[in-house]
Amino acid sequence: MARNSISAAAPTTTQSLGALLKSARDIMRKDKGLNGDLDRLPMLTWIMFLKFLDDLELQREGEAKLAGKKFKPAIEPPYRWRDWAAQSDGITGDELLAFINNEETTLPNSLRRATSGRGPGLFRYLRTLTSSNGDNRRDVIATVFRGVQNRMVSGYLLRDVINKLNGIHFTASDELHTLGALYTSIPTNLLFFDRSGPTREVWYYEQPLPEGRKNYTKTAPIQFEEFAPLISWWNNREENERAWKVPAAELLANGCNLDRKNPLAKDDITHLPPAQLAADILKKEQRIAEIMGNIGKLLAKHGA
Repeated sequence: MARNSISAAAPTTTQSLGALLKSARDIMRKDKGLNGDLDRLPMLTWIMFLKFLDDLELQREGEAKLAGKKFKPAIEPPYRWRDWAAQSDGITGDELLAFINNEETTLPNSLRRATSGRGPGLFRYLRTLTSSNGDNRRDVIATVFRGVQNRMVSGYLLRDVINKLNGIHFTASDELHTLGALYTSIPTNLLFFDRSGPTREVWYYEQPLPEGRKNYTKTAPIQFEEFAPLISWWNNREENERAWKVPAAELLANGCNLDRKNPLAKDDITHLPPAQLAADILKKEQRIAEIMGNIGKLLAKHGA
């Protein structure tokens, strides 16, 4: 059932990809285990990687059948995306977290192997994959997941994120080019606290990258001159499209989670003109795209 739905799915366009990723990030903001893009981006990456890999495996399996060849999957049931993630009403909550995080777990009824109801958790299974017969795909997967952690603490929110990202369909090379085209960086938020007494409100300022820059590096760091608009604003602080303030009481009530979305940013992408929509997507998705692009090249290089 899941396999047929994936095969028949329409390709993911740049516009729909941006909308799906925005929705997934908005869900992640509700999870108390994540604190900012440094936590969210790795989460998005490993989830998208497994979806990408399963779509690729389905494509290769179909090609092997047409050629009359035997196909050996990189990931065996019940750890393929189609087994545990593709159904919107699949495992969720604590059951989903146990399946992903635990070294050994009781597999859900729908995922149990014929021989036993227990098995390694998803991450443990992926980290211990080994290749044979010159096929390095499993070694690549194991390497990717040795440094991966699931930081989300709500299995229900994680299921919502998975359901959103299940709407991305890597069914042709065009989708890989769509990812590769999303090439700039996420803006940085600067926070200001009051040191003269108890902090009553925290100012946020969204520091954009200079035009034409994709990111900062050790050899090309941020320059002092780039703070000129910030310094000018500071002397006459008012909320604008880059600056906003949050009451300290609100931050305390939220467990001191300082990750805040710019409430004044114009991000209703469903009503933006095409050029502005493309610019918005380009601005937010580059880091995901870079990682996914590298993963795709690695798998293609070592694939069957």
